[in-house]
Amino acid sequence: MKILFYGSVPPPLHGASYANSLFVSAPWPEGVEIRHVDCFLSRSLEEMNRFSLPKIFRLLRGMGRLLWDSLTFSPDWVVVPVAFNRGSFLKDGMAVLLMGALRRRVALWCHGQGYKPLRSGKGVLMRLFCRTVMAVPSAVVTPSRQAGLDNAFQSEFQNRWRTIPYGIPDLPRLCPPQKGEGVKVLFLSNMLQTKGWMTLWKAACNLCPRHDGLSFDFYGQETAEISSEELERFFAQGPSPERIRYRGPAYGETKERAFAQADIFCFPTYYPYETFGIVLVEAMRAGLPLVASRYSGIPEILAEGEGGFLVPPDSVEGLEGEIERLLLDPSLRESMGSFNRRRFESHYTMKAAVNGWLRLFEELQGQEEGERVAP
Repeated sequence: MKILFYGSVPPPLHGASYANSLFVSAPWPEGVEIRHVDCFLSRSLEEMNRFSLPKIFRLLRGMGRLLWDSLTFSPDWVVVPVAFNRGSFLKDGMAVLLMGALRRRVALWCHGQGYKPLRSGKGVLMRLFCRTVMAVPSAVVTPSRQAGLDNAFQSEFQNRWRTIPYGIPDLPRLCPPQKGEGVKVLFLSNMLQTKGWMTLWKAACNLCPRHDGLSFDFYGQETAEISSEELERFFAQGPSPERIRYRGPAYGETKERAFAQADIFCFPTYYPYETFGIVLVEAMRAGLPLVASRYSGIPEILAEGEGGFLVPPDSVEGLEGEIERLLLDPSLRESMGSFNRRRFESHYTMKAAVNGWLRLFEELQGQEEGERVAP
């Protein structure tokens, strides 16, 4: 089986580009050949969502490579990750239409929310473009069931819609944890306000005066909203700068060490395009209890009461209460962390993700062959 993958990989690092890189580097079995076209337009988070002439040249280069590889590689499937903000969807949609014109089987991999506003928006041309693009794929894939429901895929795509959760590689060296004294709460995401870092910071400011030994580490890349210098000044001027710290971006060993040294992981996101939250799976891999938002597909990942707690989006009080519950009960932290480690091993490994994709490809190809031989 030949699979042509048209998607951007880091840099910049964000959930979608990370998921794309995992697909490309996955342990595909013998007989499956992957070819990747890196269709990046931006190389930094600050450059994203801004127009520039170099992006036009990058777009044309990526489309040219896609056309060439489609003709010379002759893939059985073309996988196109798609985001539903206007600019990204125009780029991704053109690739889908090109592959449809060449009569390639296309699997559309939907990383984010936002399909309904595009499909039913005020712009007539965008509505027409959206519906034309979405008529092409043989499969529409989301990482969580809720992402498909939020995008109304169940009614529009019916048998073409599938859910395949993200999978990540295991890192056994994260275990055993490298815990220090006290209890450390970890946040790790890009520093967008809708990722919930400010909500958690407010909860931290309320909790630290009540509990000696409690600390919070915030890791994340600067964004167009706030620079790293502004973040450092903000945290330094807070009420407990020695216990509520901004640590900067975390990659590689720094990221692994952050998870290994933490006791609780918090992800209070209410990001409009959130569908899954790969970082939660990374925390589960590290055997951490979770506190996260009851938002989008997160309740499908976090087994409430067994692996952690869900709180309303942007709720300082909710975060305070559930962090405090875990803080005061070490045995609960341990049991929830162990549960999450087992859940990662059974649901969110690279092997599980690869098997999900292979089942999808084989099932749909089998359906097509059956339709061709039917009288």
